[in-house]
Amino acid sequence: MIFRLLLPLLMTLACLCLAVPGLAAEDGPVELAPVTIVDRIGIRAEGRSGIDREVLDHLPAGNGSLTELLGILPDVQFSEDFRSSTTGGEIVPPDISISGGKAFQNAFRIDGIDNNDLIDPMARIPNSLNDLPGHPQQLFVDSFLVDRIDLYDSNIPARFGGFTGGVVDASLRLPKKEPEGRLSLRHTRDDWTRFHVADEDHFDFSQSNSASRQPRFDKYQFGAGFDLPIDDRTGVLVEMRGNRSEIPLLHLGRRESQGRRSLNALARFVHEGANHALWDGSLIYAPYRADYFLPDVENSNFSTFQDGVRLAAGWRRFSEKGETDIQVFTRLSRQRRSAPEHFRNWQATASKPWGAIVESDFSREGGFGDLEQGQQGLGLNLSHNLETETSAGQLHALEAGLQWQLQRGYYERQDSSFIFKEAVFAPDVICTDDTLGCIDGEQYFSRRQVLRAASESVTLQELGLYLQDQFSTGPLTLRPGL
Repeated sequence: MIFRLLLPLLMTLACLCLAVPGLAAEDGPVELAPVTIVDRIGIRAEGRSGIDREVLDHLPAGNGSLTELLGILPDVQFSEDFRSSTTGGEIVPPDISISGGKAFQNAFRIDGIDNNDLIDPMARIPNSLNDLPGHPQQLFVDSFLVDRIDLYDSNIPARFGGFTGGVVDASLRLPKKEPEGRLSLRHTRDDWTRFHVADEDHFDFSQSNSASRQPRFDKYQFGAGFDLPIDDRTGVLVEMRGNRSEIPLLHLGRRESQGRRSLNALARFVHEGANHALWDGSLIYAPYRADYFLPDVENSNFSTFQDGVRLAAGWRRFSEKGETDIQVFTRLSRQRRSAPEHFRNWQATASKPWGAIVESDFSREGGFGDLEQGQQGLGLNLSHNLETETSAGQLHALEAGLQWQLQRGYYERQDSSFIFKEAVFAPDVICTDDTLGCIDGEQYFSRRQVLRAASESVTLQELGLYLQDQFSTGPLTLRPGL
């Protein structure tokens, strides 16, 4: 018995004695033999893969957006600038490609309701003369608000339409049966980060005046919510999640911060009625704001906003004849910019001296004016699922439905904006009524570009019908649909 107890200890000591001389003789790195791990990912041939709440809770949260958690699934590729080490302060959800498609070719659904933005979803320049930054998604929904995310990259069910890439379908959380409250706070900053920058780029990076290079950032994420069961059949869920980021940059010889803000607020009411019916109502509010300034341009601070709200109500009934689902919803999304009305490119003089700070002959100031665009929508989804068995014992899963949407898109520049160019130094100039582009006894502009006030709107109505049947023949499963 004693020998058996001492045997493992003796063998360990022998191994150590044999290993020490070898280690002492090695001056360089030790190369280990390669290790190959073989496993099988749990994805079936139907083209659907998903992440449930249990997995979501164990994934790195990042900024908390839905799309950044999809990287663990196959056929998903992020945009090149996602998680760039030079833009640590950004919080906007990343673009994704599914099966090689473009980001705007995907369909995004929340509880089966369309969440796609149709107005220039790939625009990204915040200070464009006439365009606003967009995004493929209308609402930036936090991943903490969902119970499950399903991704379809092939063999996609007929109920999904309006895409040529893939489908991302997120299911919102349901109220829990027991009372529960929660608070959370997360924080990160550049002091806790180590940047690896090439020597020749280090100075330009550390003294950056552009949001494309962010050597400093300070980011907070917070959350609060509760589940409140009213009785055995009725429950309420209220959840709020937010992100806040400050990005200090060099601006005309001083430090000035750009900011990013996002908020998610969800209120949901669920009631289990008689005859196996489920009543559901939800309200989502998801605003996003980004504060910028134009590099080396005085008085150029401006903000862009992407606000979204959705109100939905549903009724679902389970019976021996199948499952019937009715959804009614309305939604509103709006992108806008609040910016100085006019842009001037002055000659650097005693009255306009800031150009000399950046060793320029010109002192620029202002911006390109206010813009607004958005979508308003109203929709109805009807569906019925039925499982039936033929006389031969073959099981069929039938699904039929109707989807209707009425959408209005609009664009507006409320006031005309001017871009003043080619300043002329003229000590004898006398300004009359032109106080925008002239300084008495100093200079005036010889050219002016006009960004005229304008507005446009368009209405789009969509109606879709679908039918599909899924059945098995031996080892083969077929799902024809239209």
